[in-house]
Amino acid sequence: MGREISVRENSCDCRGYELKMVTMKNSPRFRLVTIVALILVVTSMHYLTTTHRHEYHDIYRRLYYIPIVLGGMWYALRGGLLTSMTVSILYLPHVLIQWSHHPQIRLEQYLEILLYNLICLLYTSPSPRDRTRSRMPSSA
Repeated sequence: MGREISVRENSCDCRGYELKMVTMKNSPRFRLVTIVALILVVTSMHYLTTTHRHEYHDIYRRLYYIPIVLGGMWYALRGGLLTSMTVSILYLPHVLIQWSHHPQIRLEQYLEILLYNLICLLYTSPSPRDRTRSRMPSSA
């Protein structure tokens, strides 16, 4: 009389095919849109804020690290470099045009652009432990 129904979490069995639910956070499209949106929002804040508010620009420069780290975390070296180079290219005209009257601050901003790319390389480069693991034969 009593039937048992088995239900698997996040999947269903339909005629022998297993369909898995795709969560939004794991979607490559969601990740790409998130990185692009973060870059555009921070860049817009830079270009729309007057240079007399340099304390805001200090914060905005640091906010660029979020999409750079996400790009490296989600897309490894290639994605991290693409993100850091995009940020550098978008931020450089802001430094050259809008900060031309503050040469002492421009040097700091040039160094920040260099740091965007160095942080990306450091974050996405494999650790020595990862390198030794990749050389070891798998025991499968």
